[in-house]
Amino acid sequence: MSGKSHSYGGHVTAVLVALDAAQWLPETMAGLAALHRRPDRLIAIDNDSADATGSLLQSAQAAGVLDAVYSAQQTTGFGTAVESALRQDQHGDLPATSTPAEDRSSWLWLLHDDAVPDPYALDRLLEQVSGSPGIDVTGPKLLMPSDGLDPAKISEVGAAVSGTGRREAPGHGELDLGQHDKPSTPLGVSTCGMLVRRSVWQRLGGLDVGLPVFRDGVDFGWRAHLAGFSVQTSPSSVFVHRQVGRAGLRPRGAGGAHPARLDRYLGLLVVVGRARPRMLPAIWVRLVSSCKLNALGHLAAGSPGRSVDELVALGWFLAHPDRIARMRRRMQAVPEVPGADAVLHQLKPPWWSDLQLAARALSHLPRRRRGRSL
Repeated sequence: MSGKSHSYGGHVTAVLVALDAAQWLPETMAGLAALHRRPDRLIAIDNDSADATGSLLQSAQAAGVLDAVYSAQQTTGFGTAVESALRQDQHGDLPATSTPAEDRSSWLWLLHDDAVPDPYALDRLLEQVSGSPGIDVTGPKLLMPSDGLDPAKISEVGAAVSGTGRREAPGHGELDLGQHDKPSTPLGVSTCGMLVRRSVWQRLGGLDVGLPVFRDGVDFGWRAHLAGFSVQTSPSSVFVHRQVGRAGLRPRGAGGAHPARLDRYLGLLVVVGRARPRMLPAIWVRLVSSCKLNALGHLAAGSPGRSVDELVALGWFLAHPDRIARMRRRMQAVPEVPGADAVLHQLKPPWWSDLQLAARALSHLPRRRRGRSL
């Protein structure tokens, strides 16, 4: 599968992380085999799977879809698995970048085992960065699986995190009618299909190891903006993303059987881990208060499970200040450029976005239940 770089986009190394993916991996492999513009090198890492994932990856290598397959010694987070694959592949046909021009033409493409790329997914990503050379990080439009009879629904096009740590995914749940097909500058993009310059990846130290799953992409984008790099969506590039981890279908993964509580916790961790020191007390109070209020709201709305998720996430948050401290130390290593705060302020959701979300949830309650909760 390896070959010379195309006339646009430079050298692309793709890394697929797979864990207990035997049920959906064949469809992903078929999608990768059908790519029009294939990566110059496509490697995979079996993240200590307990099913037939390893043998499926070996078969894909034998068929020429993958250039190499590596194994993790134990189940790790997504970012750690990517770094492990790159270390093990250090003797692969990676370019020996020595000049700034060569360095900027080397790309890393991150792939999930439950996401199927459109045949022209990589073409479109590379066309976007070739047409706008200042882009350092980009990501595709992610769609939910569909039966093909009706327009697909959008999973996300770019990503953000609210001031209370809630996930913000532009377009989530909307029918894909082209309303989000214009490239935009988000806070971050999902790691599913993320294309990033190798030099930027190395400069920022890859994904934060404190975020094993969920929020890792938006956190990477946050740090990229701080360092003066450009993040943009490439919605002409399309993936169908099953999001099995978020659905609780990967019990041995980091999200386990209750991914919502880990997602909530990691959202809290990102917000406080990246906060300015002078803002820490106010942000801490806001995060704790939001979890308590949300727990009460879910309970009143008849969703005790979501209420428990809020309280468990809050418990983890309060019980592990050491994790926050480690994240903040890693943040201090980010090379920050002047004016980055102003850029981030424009990209973060407004403070009232959580109120909008609460009002929307309340409006969807059955009339009788809504009356009781009010």
